[in-house]
Amino acid sequence: MGDILTRTFRHGTLADEGFTLGNVSEQLATPDTVVWIDLCGPSREQLHDLAIEFGLHDLAVEDSLGQRRAKLD
Repeated sequence: MGDILTRTFRHGTLADEGFTLGNVSEQLATPDTVVWIDLCGPSREQLHDLAIEFGLHDLAVEDSLGQRRAKLD
C-alpha cells in the first residue's frame, strides 16, 4: 500500500496531520481550512476511499491510474 501524508492548515498554520482519508470532510467543515493529501504510489483501496470521500466517479479514478481501455466520449 502507498504512503499517505495528510495535513490540515487553518489560517495558514498547521493544525492537524496524520488523519485518515475518511476524516477529510470533518477537517474541511471548519472555515478557512486547507487539507493537503499527499499520495505516494496509492493502492486501489486508497483511491477508492478518496473517491468516496470526495464523491468522485469510479471511471475518473480509473482514468487517474493511467490504465488503457477503450473509451468513447
